[in-house]
Amino acid sequence: AQLLALSATVNNGEEMAGWLGGKLVTSTWRPVPLSEGVFFRDSVMFRDGRNHKVEGGEADPVARMALEVIRGGGQMLVFTGSRLSAVSLAKRLEPAIRAALKRKEETKLLEVSSQMLKLGEKTRVSEKLSKAMANGVAFHHAGLTYLQRSAVEDAFRSFLIKCICATPTLCLPEGEEVFRTGPPIGIEKLDEKDRVLGHTGHFQKVIAPTSRSYIGEILEISPYGQLPMRMTPEHKVLISKGIRRSTHSRKINRHWWEYGSPEWVEAKKLKKGDFVLFPRIKENIQINGINLPRLKPLSNQYGPMGRHWAEMKIDNLPLSEQILELLGIFVAEGCTGKNGAVQFAISSNEEELTKKITEAIASLGLKYKVKDLERHRRTVITCSKQLAIKLSDLFGKDAYSKCLPASFMKLPFEMLCPLIRGMWLGDGWVFSDGMVPMASYTTISPSLSKQLYALLVKIGFMPSLAKRKVDQTSQLKPANGSIVHRHDLYSIKISGKQIVDFCRIIFGREISLKGNRTFNLNHIDENYYYLKIRKIRPLQYCGQVYNLEVDNDSSYVGSFVVHSSAGINLP
Repeated sequence: AQLLALSATVNNGEEMAGWLGGKLVTSTWRPVPLSEGVFFRDSVMFRDGRNHKVEGGEADPVARMALEVIRGGGQMLVFTGSRLSAVSLAKRLEPAIRAALKRKEETKLLEVSSQMLKLGEKTRVSEKLSKAMANGVAFHHAGLTYLQRSAVEDAFRSFLIKCICATPTLCLPEGEEVFRTGPPIGIEKLDEKDRVLGHTGHFQKVIAPTSRSYIGEILEISPYGQLPMRMTPEHKVLISKGIRRSTHSRKINRHWWEYGSPEWVEAKKLKKGDFVLFPRIKENIQINGINLPRLKPLSNQYGPMGRHWAEMKIDNLPLSEQILELLGIFVAEGCTGKNGAVQFAISSNEEELTKKITEAIASLGLKYKVKDLERHRRTVITCSKQLAIKLSDLFGKDAYSKCLPASFMKLPFEMLCPLIRGMWLGDGWVFSDGMVPMASYTTISPSLSKQLYALLVKIGFMPSLAKRKVDQTSQLKPANGSIVHRHDLYSIKISGKQIVDFCRIIFGREISLKGNRTFNLNHIDENYYYLKIRKIRPLQYCGQVYNLEVDNDSSYVGSFVVHSSAGINLP
C-alpha cells in the first residue's frame, strides 16, 4: 500500500515528507499561468520584472484594463469591497464593454438578459443586473439569489459575459462547527444532504458548500457565554447594538439595556461590547414514540419457530415524561454492551436517582439489577438487545460521542423539560444556597454540550458554554489510584435571576435567591439570545477556508449567526 498526500498550500513540504518517510514531489504547473502585477499609468509591472503596455485611451483604468483583456480574447474578474461598489462598477463599465461586443454576442446577451428577469421576483437589483448583462458585464454578490448567481456564472463560462464585478468569498477556517439537524460538525464536513440552522430559527437546506485557499489574517471573536468563533475579516455577522439607559431619583437608581434591530456587519467592523446573536429554534414536532428494532425470529433446522423470547412486549418506546427523563439520564450516565446490556453508572448515594431509573425500566416490562461497587459507585443494569441497539443508534456509543438525535432538537417545550431534567440529574448540579446561585452541567462530548446549549436557548434560558482544555499529563490523584483526563471538559451553566425559573420549570422546585449577584450580562427575547462580545483577536492563518450556500435564510450558525456570503463559483 502507498500513501499519497496532496496539498496546494502547505509551505513545509520537505518537513512533511520527512515526517511521513516519503519523497517530496513538487510541481508549479497551472492550466492558466498566474502572474501578479500592478497597473500604473500605461503599463502593468509584474513581479518577475516584465512590463506590459496597455493600449487605449480610456480615462477609467478598470475599463482600459478590461478592454485590453477582451482584445486578447480573455475575460476579467474584478473584486470590490462591498455589494454597492460591485453594482456601481459594473454600471460604469457597461458603455466600454458594450462597444467591444460582436453582433452575435449582443443577440445572445439580450436573450440571457431577458431570462434573468424571469428568475424569481422582479426587483430593482434584478433589473440592474439584467441591463448590465445585456451590455456584456455583470455583478455578483450574496444579495443575489442562487439562481441569479448561477446564471451569471454560466454566462461567463460561455464567454458571453466579458467582465464580472464581484465581492470576495467570505469564509470560516477548517474546524469551525456549524449547527445542523444532527450533531454540530465542522463546516468542511457539510454537504448538500445537510440542513443547517439559520438566523430565523429554522433548519434550511445546504445548496452548495464552497472552499478556497487562504493566507492572511482571520479574526477570533469571543462573546460572553459562548465559545470563540474564527472567520475572515469581511465575513458578515448578525449583531445588535446595545444602549445602556439609566434613571436616577433620590430613592432609586435604575439601569437597563435597550437593543437595536439586528443588522449585518462585517467582522472587521465589530467592536467589543456589540451583541452577536444566537437564534432560538422555532421548529416543534410532537413525537409520541420511537420504533424499536425487531429481533430475528428463533429458528431450528426446520425453519423459523416464532418470535424471539428476548423481544420486549412493546414495539414502540413511548415518549412519556418518565421515559424522556430516563433517556436524559442515559445520555448523561448510560452506556450499552454488545450483548444487550444497558447500564447506568451513578453514585451509591443517589437513592432518588436509582429509584427513578428502576421504576422507568420496570414500566417497560424489563428486569433490572442494582450493584454497589467500591469508591461509592453504583450500576443499574437491565438487558434488552432491542433497547441497547436503539439507544446506541440514537445517542452514541461512548461518552465522547454522545449526542442527541436530529428529531430531539425539534421537540416541543413540554417534552424538552423532562429530557433536560434527566440529563441534569445525571451529570449536573444546582447550587442555590450561596451568594452565587448556579446550575451547571458537564460533559466531555463537544456535540452534546452545544446541542444542550441550543435547547436551553430554545426554551428561553441564557446558558453559558465554556471549554476547559485538559493537559494530557495532568492527573488528579485520589487515595487509591490516579485518573488521567483524556478529553477537554465542556460546562454549561445557568446563573443569575433565571436560576429561579430554571429550578421551577425543570425540577418543579421553588427557590429564593440570597445575596445580590443575580445580574445576567446577556439578554434573550422571543427570537434571539444576545451575546456580548468580550474579545476580538487577530490571528494568522494558512490553509483552506469554507463557506455554505444556504437556501432561503442565506445564513448559518456556529457560535452565533453569520451570513452565507456566497462568492463566485468559477471556472
